[in-house]
Amino acid sequence: MNSPNISNFTHLLQSLFQTKTIGPSYKPSHILFVLYIIGKEKQGVGRYRIKKEVGLGEGSIKTLLNRLKDEDILQVEVSRQRGHILTAKGIELFHHISSIIPLPLPLSNPNDKYVIGKVAYFSLLQPERLVSDYNRLTLAIRDEAIKVGGTGCSTLEFNGNQWFFLDSSSYVVDLKIPLEKNVIVKKGTVMVIGGGNSITSAILATFAACFRLISDL
Repeated sequence: MNSPNISNFTHLLQSLFQTKTIGPSYKPSHILFVLYIIGKEKQGVGRYRIKKEVGLGEGSIKTLLNRLKDEDILQVEVSRQRGHILTAKGIELFHHISSIIPLPLPLSNPNDKYVIGKVAYFSLLQPERLVSDYNRLTLAIRDEAIKVGGTGCSTLEFNGNQWFFLDSSSYVVDLKIPLEKNVIVKKGTVMVIGGGNSITSAILATFAACFRLISDL
C-alpha cells in the first residue's frame, strides 16, 4: 500500500482501540466484517443494515462507525441518501485486506462434518501470509472463534492433492468448495472454516481465526 498512514491493518486497530475510558465491545473481526460489507456495496450501506449483519448493539456499531469516520476510512453520503461508503483511503485499505483474507463463503457442513455449528463459512489463506507456527495454533484459533460468538473453527491444509486437518492425519478427499474466480489453491494453502449457529456468527468466527493466523495485514 502506498499511504504510510494505512501501511497495515494493525495501525488501524491501534487507533480504533485506543481509549481513556472503557474499552470498546467490538473486536478486530467486527471491523473486518464492517469493511467488507461497505466495501462490497458501492452504492452505500445504512447503519441499520450494518448493525444487523455484524451483530453488534446500537451503541457499539455507532461507536465503531464514528471511529472509522475519524480515521477517514468511511463517510456518509447524506445528500444522496446513500448511507456509508468507503473513502479513497478506505477503498485502498479494503483492497489490501481482501487480497489477503478473501471474503468468507458458505460451506455445506452436514452433520458437523468439517466444523461444529449449524452454519459454516470458509476463507482461504496463502502460505506466504501465515505466521510461522500456524500449524500449532488450532486450539488458539478455535478459542478466537468462540470469543466472537462462533461455535468452533477448523483448519485444513492443501498438500497439492488433498485437504487434511492440521490437527490430525485424516484426509478429506470429498471436500468440494465453491471458489470464486481467480482464487488460487496451491500446496500449503490453508482453509479456515468458522462455525456458528447463524451466518453472522460463522463469518465472525472465520474472520477471527484468519486474523490470528495472518502474520501481518
